[in-house]
Amino acid sequence: MKLLVATARTQGARINDYNWCIEGELVRIGEVCARDRAEPDGGCGCGRGFGGLNSHRATTSALDQRVRRAAEAVLAKQNYVRPIDVFLGLGWLTPAHLEDWRHGRVPCLERVVQASLPKPSTAMRLFRRWAQERGLVPSETGYVARTSGRRRLRFSVSGATEIERAYRTH
Repeated sequence: MKLLVATARTQGARINDYNWCIEGELVRIGEVCARDRAEPDGGCGCGRGFGGLNSHRATTSALDQRVRRAAEAVLAKQNYVRPIDVFLGLGWLTPAHLEDWRHGRVPCLERVVQASLPKPSTAMRLFRRWAQERGLVPSETGYVARTSGRRRLRFSVSGATEIERAYRTH
């Protein structure tokens, strides 16, 4: 079961953070308006917020304990963590689908991640916050297909430079 919990611990990490939830309250990912779908930092902020199940108020500082547990488990095993590892730990990516992507049999990783499109971006945001809190040093890595052509692998449906860089950074 996935649980998201409101917290003030990382509140203020970004200038446009907000927190009107009760500390420790269960929260959920809500509907996102068209403006925030295009630019999560613009508009009303609903694109990066979580709604409180009890207070019916919102926060940008929710902790997904599953993301933290997945990242901690991988870090303990191999001394680095990739977004791919978190998706595997969450059960959103199967080893078979990962291999299909690595061998260039699918156009991008997000096509085989078994979660609706807003969820991986939310998990990525939580993963980055976790890594910053842990003091981990980000390192960008190139990913190429395990084929004779060795073409660069694509992560996101959009192919946006910033999103691709986020996936490549461990």
